[in-house]
Amino acid sequence: MRKIRGQRKKDHPLVLTNRDKEILLLAGLCRYVSAEQVAREFFSSDSRARRRIRQLYDAGYINVTLTSSTAPNLLSLSKDGLVHLKDTLPAMAVRMQCAGSIRLAGVQHHLALVDVRLYVAALVGSKGWSLLRWENGAGEMARKLGLGQIRLRPDSLFEIETSRDVLYCGVEVDCGGETMVVLDSKLERYQQVLGDVGLLDELWIVAISGKERRGTIERLVRQAGLEPWTRVLNHGLLLARPVVSVVAGMAEGGV
Repeated sequence: MRKIRGQRKKDHPLVLTNRDKEILLLAGLCRYVSAEQVAREFFSSDSRARRRIRQLYDAGYINVTLTSSTAPNLLSLSKDGLVHLKDTLPAMAVRMQCAGSIRLAGVQHHLALVDVRLYVAALVGSKGWSLLRWENGAGEMARKLGLGQIRLRPDSLFEIETSRDVLYCGVEVDCGGETMVVLDSKLERYQQVLGDVGLLDELWIVAISGKERRGTIERLVRQAGLEPWTRVLNHGLLLARPVVSVVAGMAEGGV
């Protein structure tokens, strides 16, 4: 993959709106996002999104990385964009970063995790709840929960505050690349943190793969005895806006 190296058109200084700052913040927190995700979350049309993305690029706040003719462009903070956010949002500085090197093989999985993160934020916002933290599976929450001791590293972990409780949730994104043996072994480790143990309140398995694969994953979840705390979610259903709750009926106190 390559970054756009074309001449940035700095004919006029760009006045950043609150929406622009939210876009930059999202890119900085996630390392990189797709143009489609920015369009879906922040704009009423793809054409308006493309124009504003181009303006942010021309002003030097973002970098644009090309993937392929059939895949979305990737947006990340430029050095100038990172400096601007650190100046305006110093409390968030430690959590923001530029993209660095992007591996093509990991793009689909990464963007799916961003989709889950955006869905969770939209869902809890629609209910008047709060997304307190979102981390990778080896961050502070994982250490607090002792997941490293059982060699369990979720793709992501998040903490939300509902009207009744604070919940810790794990996220796994299935792109169809792991064998069922590997997935079954991972579910065995989840048995040590879900249910009566109570370290994690919920597990979300988001499947990009087809219906047959999702059915097999659901069967493994049932066999592991994790069904009351786990939902196997169709990735495509998380993309609707306004957000639609697709996790109804989870464990008591769940989302």
